[in-house]
Formats: sequence, structure tokens, C-alpha cells
Amino acid sequence: MKKAAVLCLCLAAAAAAEGQYRGRLMTVKDILGGLPQKDRTEFMSGMRLINGRVASMNYATLKKRGFSGAKTDSILKAFESSAADAESFVPAGGKTLSDMREVMRGVPPAAAADFLDSLTLLDGGFVSARTALLERSVPPSKYGEILKVVMPLARSGPALLRNASCEAAAEEDGGPVQRGCSYNEGYTCNQALCR
Repeated sequence: MKKAAVLCLCLAAAAAAEGQYRGRLMTVKDILGGLPQKDRTEFMSGMRLINGRVASMNYATLKKRGFSGAKTDSILKAFESSAADAESFVPAGGKTLSDMREVMRGVPPAAAADFLDSLTLLDGGFVSARTALLERSVPPSKYGEILKVVMPLARSGPALLRNASCEAAAEEDGGPVQRGCSYNEGYTCNQALCR
């Protein structure tokens, strides 16, 4: 009987951890705040993305820094998206699988760190990022390639919005949280996912 109770507690804790990130805007720096800058960039570079959502991660950086299993699981869950989220958005050009290390190759370290730390997640999709330094640091074709991988455009509907970031506001009467792209110089917002 005790084993069953422990199993139920574990399942309840896992469900709570999974749900704690649903509907919340979080930056990569907030999620990985316990890691030094170099390790945050290394962790993000080890990701593979499908349609701007994390498909796989290499968590060796977290283990190297001595993160506990629970802390590592919590971080990994922050980057997960549900199957419904992933299926609800198919970008123009169809599904694509991209390796972040390849996408970020050739980007100066300061620009890569600035961009990767500022990436903002919502339900496993990247909805906005600080892009001013990145745009100044790479050729236009490379800049476009990076945005296409990280924040792909929808087949139809809204596009990327320059000088804006994804923001959330709660209604005063406790109603639902409203999200949208708000003016923020030097950022880029994906209107298709910031909702």
C-alpha cells in the first residue's frame, strides 16, 4: 500500500511540474538562471527544433554543473510543448528540423548569448527575442535564417513584428490573461504564437 501511495505522489508531482509552465511567458535566462552564460549558450546550442519548437535537448551541461534530477526535469519541462501545441502550428514551407548549433554557427559569441538568453517561451514555442545585436552582427541572410528557424512564420496570418516583444496582462477582475506583441525596441515578436 505504501508503494502505491508513493507512486501516486510521484505522478501528482510530475503533473504539477508539467502544468506549472503552461500559459507562462519565460525567458531562457530565467529558466537557466543557475547556469553561467557560457553553459546557457552551450545548452541552447545543443537543441534541435521542429517548427520553432524544441524536439530534443542535450542535458549533459546540466549534469556537468551538478543539477539534481528534479532540477534537470523541471528545466527540461519548461521547454516542452504538448502534441496539440506542436500540431496547431505548421509554418509556411512545412515542417523543418533544425540543429541550433548549425543555425548559430558563425554568430559572434556576444550576439549569440544576447539573443539566446532573451528568447521567450510560451507553451514550448519561442514567441519573442531581443534581436538588435544579432541583426547588427550577422549578414541579413544569416539573420533571416535564424529567425526562420527559431520563430517560423505561419502559413497565413500574422508575421513577425519588429520592435515588439510578447507580453501578458491579467484582467483586473481575475479574467483570463491576455497576450500580444507590445512595443519594445530591439526585439522581434512572433504574432502567430504570442496569443
